[in-house]
Amino acid sequence: MPTDAVNADSNQSDALESNPAQESPRAFSLGAIVIAGLFGGPIAFWFLVQRNFVMLGLREGAKLGIVLFVLAMVSWFYICQHTPNDLLSKLLSLMPQLLLWCIAARYLLGKSLSEYQATGGCFRSKWIAFGVGVITQTLTIIVYYGFSLLSHNTTFI
Repeated sequence: MPTDAVNADSNQSDALESNPAQESPRAFSLGAIVIAGLFGGPIAFWFLVQRNFVMLGLREGAKLGIVLFVLAMVSWFYICQHTPNDLLSKLLSLMPQLLLWCIAARYLLGKSLSEYQATGGCFRSKWIAFGVGVITQTLTIIVYYGFSLLSHNTTFI
């Protein structure tokens, strides 16, 4: 009986050793980062890029990520403020944002994520990135409308 328990334990440890990516934290792929940026704006994009920098141990790249985040925020707000309020124009304004996220994500993390995948690393689901984007966008809208209500001296009952 004890030999069966030892064999079961050794089989479990062999399975963990053969796939070390299961026990280590997983990174977000470039596509996932772009999806989060598209649905959550530069805040969601920056959050996932910074998570990848920390997870991959690229602390020096995090400083460049902050600079690009500030540039992305400025351009994002400019695009949003200078787009007409009709639906087609708002949808078309997503194209420059998508291009911005693709270029920035590839520049910041392209090589590191390729090496990570080549060494057997697994990526997180794109649905998680989508959820991060939606949550970030929802919080941004709540804060935006909260500040607009407070700035108009509205009293709450």
